[in-house]
Amino acid sequence: SKEGKATPGAYALWPARGETRTNTPTAPRLAPGTRFRLVLLARADLEADVRNAVRAWLLFGGYGGRTRRGLGSFKVLDDAGAWLTSHATRDAITALFGGDIFASPQTPLRDVPGLGGAALQVGKADRYPEKAWTTALDWLREFRQGTGGQPGDRAREPGSGKPQPQRPSISNWPEADKIRHLRGKIQGHQPRHNATPVWPRAGFGLPIIGQFQKKARNGGWCDEPDSFELRWRSGQGEHDRLASPLIVKALPLADGTFVPCALWLARAHPPGDVVLRGVNSSAAPFDRLVAAGDTPRFTALVNKSSLRDAFLDWLHVRYQTTVVAP
Repeated sequence: SKEGKATPGAYALWPARGETRTNTPTAPRLAPGTRFRLVLLARADLEADVRNAVRAWLLFGGYGGRTRRGLGSFKVLDDAGAWLTSHATRDAITALFGGDIFASPQTPLRDVPGLGGAALQVGKADRYPEKAWTTALDWLREFRQGTGGQPGDRAREPGSGKPQPQRPSISNWPEADKIRHLRGKIQGHQPRHNATPVWPRAGFGLPIIGQFQKKARNGGWCDEPDSFELRWRSGQGEHDRLASPLIVKALPLADGTFVPCALWLARAHPPGDVVLRGVNSSAAPFDRLVAAGDTPRFTALVNKSSLRDAFLDWLHVRYQTTVVAP
């Protein structure tokens, strides 16, 4: 913000940020409290299905962009009990929908996300939606790049004891070291992971676009790779978009309170591999968290078969969340 204070939820708002170097203004966004009335017409034999679709949208979706990171979430003003769950429990949600929406499907998962077979965890209810939202958002931020916790139990090492201590230190995720190997930039920053490609955070959605910090703490410069982009490649070529299966948001309850929630939708990985754009021999499967011969530096990845399991197990232990499903 212009006042130098972090905007609440800034972690999810980076696409809207202004850019001084390119003279790009801050993107417009609706203020909290925007109201609208929704009117739907449906055939009588489809009414129950339409009602449940709206209920799912109100609980887990939103209006506008970045809804999977909690933007555009709703509060129901009229007849909330008909549309929202009374409690963030599986029994209460089942009662609202007239069936268990989280029951695992009898057919193999497709690469289209759904609620059947999804996982849901929630925190404590709060009367302030923004607080519930930022709580859920901070869960994801801490898992991906947080510096809290003991060595090995955090995503990044803190900068304490070094010049510019507020600046985080090295990442305990493997992607940065893999890029250094593939780009031939291992002299300036000795990798702690081997050269075999692996891109575990691709499971949160693609593309992943980033850049290395080339300015050293002592004022000099580091020989680091240039900016990078992770995509996925199938028989039809490279693809730059894959929606995240994870929704973090404030889930509204019928009594007007909100609970922070993490909903991991059930979805099969798309065909193909994750690749570093423009670099040969960089492909790795979506479900690979640790490369052969590597030692995980982030204990959340140890002995986990999927990013979903790694995140949800870490979340439950770290924040004592309530497991609603499965």
